[in-house]
Amino acid sequence: MALIAYHLRELSEADAERVAEHYFSCAYCSERLEGLSRLEQGIGDLIRGGGLFAMSTAALVQRARAQGVLVREYRTDPGEHVHCTAGPEDDLLVTPDRLPAATGIRRGVRPRGRGATAFASWA
Repeated sequence: MALIAYHLRELSEADAERVAEHYFSCAYCSERLEGLSRLEQGIGDLIRGGGLFAMSTAALVQRARAQGVLVREYRTDPGEHVHCTAGPEDDLLVTPDRLPAATGIRRGVRPRGRGATAFASWA
């Protein structure tokens, strides 16, 4: 957990310094930290390239908005279709579908074309 907290800059300054000393003096931990950085970069590249289809919670979408992510949202009812437009300025394309409440499941379709870098739907 310290590795992830360090990488995400969630540690206090003192803890971060202590952890950094260890990670950069320990070959095993240094390799793990490098692997985490490569994983983060690869996921970022996938998202920015529009190659990610994801399911999410409404809370995650709200958190993205609060962090300044530009979210374009299209809502549909069961059986409806919508032509999505996503431009280079869009960070996230969200298409929550309203299904009967008893199912607790919502589904979405991936947008056509390039533009928004990710898709989310939530239950």
